[in-house]
Amino acid sequence: MAGTPDLLLALNCLGKSAALVTYNLDNHSAQPLVAVAAGDVYGIVDLSVDTSGQHIIGVLSHESTAGADVFVIRANKPVVIAHDTYQVSW
Repeated sequence: MAGTPDLLLALNCLGKSAALVTYNLDNHSAQPLVAVAAGDVYGIVDLSVDTSGQHIIGVLSHESTAGADVFVIRANKPVVIAHDTYQVSW
C-alpha cells in the first residue's frame, strides 16, 4: 500500500463477516484485501496502519459477550495477538 493512493477500509456485515478492503482514490474502486472473520461478529471497531503503510493492526468485536480480539495481518491472514482490548494504534 505504501506510495499508492489507496485507503484501507473495514467492511463489516453485522452478524456475518468482517473484512479489510482497499479503496483506490484514482479509479474509485474497492478491492478485497483480507477476510478477518466470519460468523457471529459485530465487526472491526478500530484499525491502524503504521507510517510505512506496511503493518496493519485492528480490533475485532464479537456479538457475544466474548471480549474483542486484537489482530495483525501476517501473510495476508489475520493473526490474533491479544484479547479484551478495544483500541489500538501504532
